[in-house]
Amino acid sequence: MKELARFLDGVEAQVAAGFLRANNIEVTLPEEGHLGVQPNLSFGVGGYRLLVAEEDYARAKALLNNTQDQKSAFGPCANCGANALYRPRSPWLTLTVSLISLFPFTKAKPYLLCRECGHKQPEMIDESDAMSLTPPYDPDNIFAKIIRGDLPSAKVYEDGEILAFMDAFPQSEGHTLVISKTATATHLLDMPAETLANLTQHTQRIAKAVVAGLKPDGFRLVQFNGAPAGQTVFHLHFHIIPVWSDKDMGAHASGGQADPQELTRIAEIIRAHL
Repeated sequence: MKELARFLDGVEAQVAAGFLRANNIEVTLPEEGHLGVQPNLSFGVGGYRLLVAEEDYARAKALLNNTQDQKSAFGPCANCGANALYRPRSPWLTLTVSLISLFPFTKAKPYLLCRECGHKQPEMIDESDAMSLTPPYDPDNIFAKIIRGDLPSAKVYEDGEILAFMDAFPQSEGHTLVISKTATATHLLDMPAETLANLTQHTQRIAKAVVAGLKPDGFRLVQFNGAPAGQTVFHLHFHIIPVWSDKDMGAHASGGQADPQELTRIAEIIRAHL
C-alpha cells in the first residue's frame, strides 16, 4: 500500500476514504481505530494516513485532487447549494496540531464556511456521529430545503410523499435523485418499511422514465449510508445514474455544477415518459 494523503482531522480522513471506496478504490486507514478517541486531532505526529494500492494511486490521487478543488468533504452549502464548504483553521493551530497532536487546546472548528457565497454554518453532523450510522436528522439539510421550496430544483416528479429531481452535480446526463418528502431518515436503516416500499416503487417508476426518455445503455441505482460509505447529504436518497458505453461517467461527489436550464430540459424529457 502507498500513502496517498494525510489528514489532521479524523472526520475528513474518514469521508475521503468513503469517497474513494464509493469509486471502487480499496483504502486503508491505519489509524481508523483512533478516530472516535481523537475525533478532531491528528493521531501521532503525522496525522491520519490514507493508504491505497500502488496500481490505484494515480486514479485515487486524481479523484481526491479533483474533489478538493471542486467540493469539500462536508457536503453542500445550506445557503447556495454549492459543494464548497470548508472548515476554517488558524495556521498556528494547524501547525500546533501537526507538531504536538496530544494537546486538546489545538482543537479548532466551530463552524464551516462556503467558498462561493461566504455563508457560515454549523457542521451538518457531529464528529462522533460521523463514524457511525447514528447522525441526528438535520431539518435544514439541502434536501429538506428543496422539499420546503427554500432552494430551487429541476423537478422530475412530485406528489404528497415523493420528490424526484435532477442532481445539480451530475455524474452523467439524466442523473436523478429520488427522496421521501415525509420521512426524516438519514439512511436506509432509519426508514420505516412502508415508507421505504413506497420510495423504492417510485424509484423504479422514475428509472423506467429515465431509460425511456434518454435511452442509455444501462443505469446505476446507488444509495449511500453514512459518511464513510460516501454519503454527503444526510437525508435518505436514491441515485439513478444513466450510463452510456461510449461516454465517461463522472466520479461520485466530484462533478461540477450543471446548467440549471439544461437540467430543466432533461427533467422535461424524463417527465414526459412517466
